Amino acid sequence: MPVDADVIVYATGYRPADPVRVLGELAERCQRDEYGRLKVARDYRVVTDDAVQGGIYLQGGTEHTHGITSSLLSNTAVRVGEILDSVLRGSPVVPEPVSELAAPVG
Repeated sequence: MPVDADVIVYATGYRPADPVRVLGELAERCQRDEYGRLKVARDYRVVTDDAVQGGIYLQGGTEHTHGITSSLLSNTAVRVGEILDSVLRGSPVVPEPVSELAAPVG
């Protein structure tokens, strides 16, 4: 099924990084928790303000919302499937963030 999109970013890597760096001015539209981390919905979609009409999905950097298993390579196919389902669903509903699992260490 074709997906109509202005931009698709395909990136791989194994070091945790702050995903905000690649978002440029769009980062200002992303909601954050009390520790400054991005709020992320169950489908790995970043919670944004109403001005953002498309979805921003994370493949990594979600340990604070999805637990330690979100960094396991063995779960990559499952995560990608959940993200794809959400993209194809085209849900116009603003995603609700999942509860943060833990305060940042350090």
